[in-house]
Parts: sequence; structure tokens; C-alpha cells
Amino acid sequence: MIHYIYALYESNSKTKFYVGRTEDPKRRLSEHRSGAKNYKDGDEDKYLYASQLNALGIEWDMEILANCDETTKHYEDFYVNKYRHEPLQNMRSGDSEPWMGIDYRTPQEFLQARLTCVNKAKFKAARVKIKHDTDPDKTLWSFEKPEKRFMSPAFEELAKKLKRR
Repeated sequence: MIHYIYALYESNSKTKFYVGRTEDPKRRLSEHRSGAKNYKDGDEDKYLYASQLNALGIEWDMEILANCDETTKHYEDFYVNKYRHEPLQNMRSGDSEPWMGIDYRTPQEFLQARLTCVNKAKFKAARVKIKHDTDPDKTLWSFEKPEKRFMSPAFEELAKKLKRR
């Protein structure tokens, strides 16, 4: 069966805020839209983020990043890692895994690095973002997980305007 790796993104800025995997992209997008529309406290971060985008009038959509099958379903992790400098709202971002936080050219290269780490049991403290910057080289890292997920620069600006009202 074919699976699709996809990203939810802000339409104007193309800022990705969630990476997922599904068998049916149209159905999944509909579920995400419903989750954002009916958000209540305690729901997943992606729905809070999307509901806030809706409240601010920021359009968002889905982009298919790759096709995969059962044997390559870990491609989702490759794309979470690839877009780690974006304000991803994934509940499990892989921050505690030593193969994350590195730029890989292909999903296969990523999976090989992951396999090597697991086989060598070579785990170390992971890097976690503490300050987001649009330039990934300027992003600051810490060894402690931040309490707040990052917002895109456009989202932060609009959120500030909304608070002033």
C-alpha cells in the first residue's frame, strides 16, 4: 500500500508546521481542518497552531513531500529532521535521538545513520532548539527541551497584533 509523507504549511510564507504520513491525503487534510475548527484545550499542538492560524486569517494547506510503502515509512522521520528549523508542531519530534539535527541528502542516508547509531548504541544528549531564527545557522540549541513550540515569524507578528486589540 502506498503512503504519502506530507507537510501542513502556511500558504503565504510556505512555513511548514507539521509533517505526517497518510494513505489518503484528501481525507487526512479534511481531518486536520476539522481538528483545527473544533480545537479545544488539550488537543494536539498541530490543531492549536492551525486553529490560531484560522483565527488570524492565515490560510494553510497540505503539500505531498514523498510517496513510500510499509518498508520505507520511516521517511516521515527524515522529513521531520529536514524541516526541523521550521515551527513543527509534531508531538514526537525525535529531539532525543542522536541521528536527528544533522542535514542528510536523502532518506536512505538518514536511515543508514539511524541504523548505525542504533547498532552501536551510540546515544548522546540531543540538541534541542531554544531560539528559532529563519536562518538555521543562527538557531540556538540547548540540551533541555523548551516549554513552548516555535512559531513562524509571520505568525508571531500577527499574534502580537491580535493581542494589542
